Amino acid sequence: MAMAREKQERQQHVVAVPLPAQGHLNPLMRFCKLLAKQQFTVTFVDFDFAADAVVAPPLPQQGPSTAAAPHSLVQRARIPIRRSSIDPSNGFNLSFLLSIAPDLEQLILSLNRHGPPVTCLLSDFNITFPTQDVADKLGIPRIVLYPCCASRLLFTHYLTQVDLISLEEVKEASATTGAEMRKVFRELPGLPTLCNRDIPHFKHANMDDTVSLWTNSTESWQVCNTRAHAVVVNSFEDLEASTFATLSKFCNVAIYDVGFWVKPLLKETATSLMKEDEACLSWLDQQPTSSVLYISFGTITVLSKAQYEEFVNGLLSSQQRFLWVLRPGLVEDIDYTATVASIVSESHDQPLNARCIVDEWKVGLRMECRKEDTSLIDRVETEKVIRALMEGPEGKFVRDNVTELKERSDQCIHESGSSYRKLKALIESLK
Repeated sequence: MAMAREKQERQQHVVAVPLPAQGHLNPLMRFCKLLAKQQFTVTFVDFDFAADAVVAPPLPQQGPSTAAAPHSLVQRARIPIRRSSIDPSNGFNLSFLLSIAPDLEQLILSLNRHGPPVTCLLSDFNITFPTQDVADKLGIPRIVLYPCCASRLLFTHYLTQVDLISLEEVKEASATTGAEMRKVFRELPGLPTLCNRDIPHFKHANMDDTVSLWTNSTESWQVCNTRAHAVVVNSFEDLEASTFATLSKFCNVAIYDVGFWVKPLLKETATSLMKEDEACLSWLDQQPTSSVLYISFGTITVLSKAQYEEFVNGLLSSQQRFLWVLRPGLVEDIDYTATVASIVSESHDQPLNARCIVDEWKVGLRMECRKEDTSLIDRVETEKVIRALMEGPEGKFVRDNVTELKERSDQCIHESGSSYRKLKALIESLK
């Protein structure tokens, strides 16, 4: 009887489609867990890059498939990625994701036949075109997950308003070096004063790719702003109050700040693209509290050999305990890869993040280039900032602010908090 009642209560069924990149998978799955706890049935799509495409629509046992543990909050589905649609010569080309539309549609129709009907499509902002088209075709609402901060979303919105800023201005600001990087770019409502160095850009893209990426981003936003049901952002009202107020004033689509989502992802909700190495945990448990510097590296940006060597030497000279996540491909000409996110912030939304983290929220320290004619952050600057963070009063100030920010974030997700109320409002809007 209880199981039947629970099944009856789970009237909403959402299919979640991520961008297959680690920094996008995690927030989408965490939001899915929130929905599942609100009695949603959730089907999370994984992309199978190992599968070959078939010409004819695949049979149910050959095509998109679902699997879920008994009583699981989130069931998993697989959609094959056609190898013929992947262009290995262009690392910034995500056009292969356009090929998912037929299989995604088939998956939803299959789920409708064999279980509770799909009532909503939830997908990453960066795969707007195929997923919005499928949602429109099937007559179901689409919720957009925007995985970056609200300030980045507002900046993208302004780029669609030709009377405010142009893509040409953004290109010029992104190309500045030395002292020019510190010049004020523009005063824009709802955003902090932006210098040229704060403008989001794409570090490893050439100018043609940069134009293409920005064009895709602005066109995606125009689709979301006119055709999506809602946009959810992994942030909260108290953190970016002015930004959210400005978005609500200028945008057509409803925007919900329902973050932060930081709960660990375990077992059936795990999303790691690589096998996790937990051997370090026993060592970490033996270290004094707040004594280990955790260096977080991304999965896209590649450091030059010179920058890698400067960072390593500065890190070692600081004489601090550290835990550094490395994966193959980090450095040009060396078999490691990554970005020192929020420490050496040079890619995509990281410059704008750094502006907010350092100057607005005051929960981080910025590393500066000491020479005007280079973008290299040398070992002296690296050592100085690491020591300040780990030993100095600046570090204590940052940690105190982080603690306060965590407490404010925790309050937001409680029943009386702003994020909880926004989540309830979003759910109500789907009825």
